[in-house]
Amino acid sequence: MPDIPDDLLAKIVKLVADDRWWLLGPILKAGRRGRDMVYRDNVLKDACIYSLCSDPSDLYYFWNQNTDVVHQGRYRPFFERCLKAGNKTAIYYEGLRVVAEGCDLKSRAVWDFPRSLRYPKG
Repeated sequence: MPDIPDDLLAKIVKLVADDRWWLLGPILKAGRRGRDMVYRDNVLKDACIYSLCSDPSDLYYFWNQNTDVVHQGRYRPFFERCLKAGNKTAIYYEGLRVVAEGCDLKSRAVWDFPRSLRYPKG
């Protein structure tokens, strides 16, 4: 990857993310340059993450009533990056989580989200 110019690599990463999010793994592991390209807001905002959202155990937090421990899904950190970038799929699934958990929609936590996440531009 060191021989690929930055502008070309950025286009490749964007095209890969727009097609399938899980193909970003090797780019992330290739080093700091690849990681920085993958975590750009313009890449995460349009990333195709439908398959990431198909298994709730990979995506959300779960509380174990017996041990009182909260477990995070293995893809939650990547999902949260997509959410902060304004990815519409991430916003939709996070909204479903909030409603399904019976969270108070008038709570301070919901309204502390950036305005762009609460009201995404169409």
